[in-house]
Amino acid sequence: MTVIRDDNKDRALGFGLTRFDTGIFGINIHRSNPNTESTQVNKWSAGCQVFAVKKEWDEFIHLCQEKFAVHNQRFTYTLLNVEDVLQAVE
Repeated sequence: MTVIRDDNKDRALGFGLTRFDTGIFGINIHRSNPNTESTQVNKWSAGCQVFAVKKEWDEFIHLCQEKFAVHNQRFTYTLLNVEDVLQAVE
């Protein structure tokens, strides 16, 4: 996996001051709040995929569990940018 590091720690995406780092990292998928909808993520989830809506998280986990059981305890996850998908189907 390749991640972009904010080397100057200004919390802004500035490609001139960032470093691309490739390797294995502890990047997780989790929800933002255990009980309600929340868009508050802050820096403690840097690099993670975060679900804001608990119902969507529950649906995602259910799907993962189904695929895990069917495909020899493995599944893949691909994150796509919606703009790239829309551009590809036009």
